[in-house]
Amino acid sequence: NKQFVKNRILEIIEFLRKEYKVKKILIACNTASSCLYGIKEKDIEFLTFNKEYTYLTTQLTKENLKGYKVISSKNLAKLIEKNINKPKKLDKIIKQTINDLELHKLSNLILGCTHYELVADIFKKYCSNTKIRLNSFNLIKRVKVDKSDEVKLTLILSDNNKKYRSKIFELLNKF
Repeated sequence: NKQFVKNRILEIIEFLRKEYKVKKILIACNTASSCLYGIKEKDIEFLTFNKEYTYLTTQLTKENLKGYKVISSKNLAKLIEKNINKPKKLDKIIKQTINDLELHKLSNLILGCTHYELVADIFKKYCSNTKIRLNSFNLIKRVKVDKSDEVKLTLILSDNNKKYRSKIFELLNKF
């Protein structure tokens, strides 16, 4: 639930502050960001949401974004994580999700889960008339990094699978 996720994230943030010299913490998880919405701390940046767009999210994110245009998929994030090393199966899962939710009929869609962003190319393949956007890219564009500072990126993920991690760095390297 929202309060559990919020408390857990705040515990992790405190741990990071104690264990590392942290200048800025970026929270690129849509669910975590939606649970933290309204928190204002100078060293924390999280994803934002815009009521003009339609988002594809997890169920908890949808519950947190009342008043926004949100479509959720109950188990899609887990299925992506479980099948990240199985491209044909992933293709089939995403195609079925797009058809079931009629996502191909939308003009714009923001992938509101970082798991979905890992397979954005598949969404684009089956939603050729839909402009697919990645919510985490908005965070990366918004956060200013002082080029004179050494930047060290530490990823905390729900799965330490090598393929999963390499896919995230592939996305980050587009900037």
